[in-house]
Amino acid sequence: MNRRVALTIGIGLLMSLASVDVYGTSGSDYWPTWRGPDATGATPKGNPPVTWSETENVRWKVKLSGQGNSSPIVWGDRIFFQTAIETDKKGTPAREAGSASQGPDRGRRRPFHGGRTPTNVYRFDVVCLDRKTGKVLWQKTAREELPHEGHHPNGTFASYSPVTDGKHIWASFGSRGIHCYDMHGHHKWSRDLGKMRKVMSFGEGSSLALAGNALIVVMDHVGDSSIYALNKETGETIWKKARDEVTSWATPVAVEVSGKIQVITGATNFVRSYDIENGDLIWQCNGQTRNVIPSPVIGFGMVFCTSGFRGSVLQAIELGGTGDLTNSDAVKHRFSRGV
Repeated sequence: MNRRVALTIGIGLLMSLASVDVYGTSGSDYWPTWRGPDATGATPKGNPPVTWSETENVRWKVKLSGQGNSSPIVWGDRIFFQTAIETDKKGTPAREAGSASQGPDRGRRRPFHGGRTPTNVYRFDVVCLDRKTGKVLWQKTAREELPHEGHHPNGTFASYSPVTDGKHIWASFGSRGIHCYDMHGHHKWSRDLGKMRKVMSFGEGSSLALAGNALIVVMDHVGDSSIYALNKETGETIWKKARDEVTSWATPVAVEVSGKIQVITGATNFVRSYDIENGDLIWQCNGQTRNVIPSPVIGFGMVFCTSGFRGSVLQAIELGGTGDLTNSDAVKHRFSRGV
C-alpha cells in the first residue's frame, strides 16, 4: 500500500482522539499498539469521521519516503510508524533460515503471489510525526540491509506495527530485528532473532505485543517457529518456547485471567495460551485453517479467533480453561460460514 494513502486514512481516524501529554497514562484516548488500546480495533471514546476524500475530514497530508503497511500508533501529540525505503545500493542477501531446502526456486519469483528476492538494499526506519501538523519530529534507521526474500505484491517490508508504553517505542522489522527507542528517538537497544522464511515468500508481519514487562514476539515460519518474551527494558530473553507451527501472521494478545496474565496466539495447528511468567502452555485449542492472519480478540469472557484460507472458521473460546480445549465445552461457538 502506498504509504501516503495509508497514513491519510489512518490519521483521519487517529486525529479524532483527544490530545494529551507525551508522558501521560495510557487510556482510551491513546492508540498505543496494533488494533488500539484494547486490541479490538475500537476506541470507546472516539468520534471519528466515517467518510474521507482528498479534502474532506483531512486535517493535513504529508508525503513520506518508503513503503509500509505498518499501522500508525498514537501517544499524546506524537504519531509513530515504520517504513522501508529502497536505496540505490546493491548487496548480497543474508542467508535465511532453512535456505538450503529452497532448491532451484531461490531468487526467482515464487508461484502465485510470492515475491522476488530484491537486489537493492533497504533502509528500515522508525518515524515520529507531530500529530497536529504532520511534521517529521525524528526518523531513525534501525537497520540497512538487503532482504533475503521478497513479499506479496500487496505487502511491504514494513508490515509490522510498533507498540509503545509512553516511555519507549518498540519496532519489529522481523528478520531485520527488534528495535527500541525512547520517545525522542534515542536508540536504547536492538535484538536480532534470526531470519525467517515465509511460505511462498508472502512476507512478514506479526506485530509485537506488550504484556506486563515483557515484549512478545511470534516467529511462525517455514523453519523453527518460536515465541519469545523479551525484557522490554533490555531486550534480553525472559523465555523462549518452540512452536509446532507453519507460517502465520497473527499478532498475539495479552489478557488477565484470574489475576494472571496470559498471552494468546492464533495459528494453524492450535490457538495457544502461554503463562507470561515462564512461557508454560496454559491451554490450546485446535480448529483454525491454514495461514492464520487475523489476531485474536478478547471480549465477553472469551477469546475470538478466526481464519479464512482453504476454509473459514470463527471460534469463541471461554477464558479460564487449562489443557487441550479442542471440542470441549470451552468452545462456546464455532462457525464455518459467513466468516
